[in-house]
Amino acid sequence: MQDAIVRVIEGPNARVQIVQRGDGAFTYRTSALVSGGWAASGPDLGVYDSADTAEAEARSRVWWLAAMS
Repeated sequence: MQDAIVRVIEGPNARVQIVQRGDGAFTYRTSALVSGGWAASGPDLGVYDSADTAEAEARSRVWWLAAMS
């Protein structure tokens, strides 16, 4: 099984993708809008048991998502 994006949360110039990994666990990825395209902001972040848990962690750790909540 390959990684599958299960949820995307977009801000004005950034986004978070909730991803189901090939092993069935979940993680999240951040990316920024750069020159009209998306560029990864770093490695995948965390390993979680569900998409909801990965999203909750992203919302607590990514500053612009926390500000939206």
